[in-house]
Amino acid sequence: MENDEERIISHRKANKKWRLANLEHARSKKREYHLKNRERENERSKKWNAAHPEQVRENREKWNAAHSEKIKEYRTKHNGMAKELLVKLVTWARSHLGDKCTECGADVNIMFHHDDPDSKLFNISRGLHRSTEEFLMELDKCVLLCKSCHTKIHHRRKNGG
Repeated sequence: MENDEERIISHRKANKKWRLANLEHARSKKREYHLKNRERENERSKKWNAAHPEQVRENREKWNAAHSEKIKEYRTKHNGMAKELLVKLVTWARSHLGDKCTECGADVNIMFHHDDPDSKLFNISRGLHRSTEEFLMELDKCVLLCKSCHTKIHHRRKNGG
């Protein structure tokens, strides 16, 4: 019996040594296996997660605690990238529509205004995650208005004028 346990331990050490020496090959084989058996693994994982919700929550909390700095770094980086992209998108959209108020010609405090509020699907400034086609179709429904003209138009609509 002692001999069997020693042999198993020796075998595990040899496997670990081989995996470390052949890391890329081991990773590619593991990836190949995962791709081949993805559906089965996902199904098994879903069943286990459903049967052990407390442990899933504990594991998630442990992981988040252990990786809190990386999570903060990721969020900061990606939020910053999203803001930069949104600024570029809004700047392009404004220039596409003429970059001036269509009512008075002002070029400050410019806002997007949907001519027909019933056809509005989303706010242009929230269109970052939409497809290019969706974004352009929504942009074509808009005109540019300065804050003052925009307020006047909505005030007239609200009061039935």
